Amino acid sequence: MSTDVIKSAPRPVVPESIYEKAKDFHVRKYIMYGHTDGKLYATADHRTVVAKAEDVFNAALYGTLVIFDGTNYLCPIQFSETEIKTIDVSSTPAAKTWTVATEPATDI
Repeated sequence: MSTDVIKSAPRPVVPESIYEKAKDFHVRKYIMYGHTDGKLYATADHRTVVAKAEDVFNAALYGTLVIFDGTNYLCPIQFSETEIKTIDVSSTPAAKTWTVATEPATDI
């Protein structure tokens, strides 16, 4: 036998597991509503804010967050605990940064 033969299989690379929690059971997507002010709201009328910004971060982390900007449904491409970035490719591709609103929109 040759000396360069692998005698055992290499250890598999295992990614970090993120488990579904009971409160998330059967939820497929969370829709947040983006306003022209760059803020995310819990309702389409942009009057209801999200109780905890952490919930929006968790939705992005679990891959269940969708942002509706009034025209398009957008998926996060990058996010942190305070910002979520999307790209609108309906015309010229443009990145948009969203933050979670802390009070209702004033220009409605």
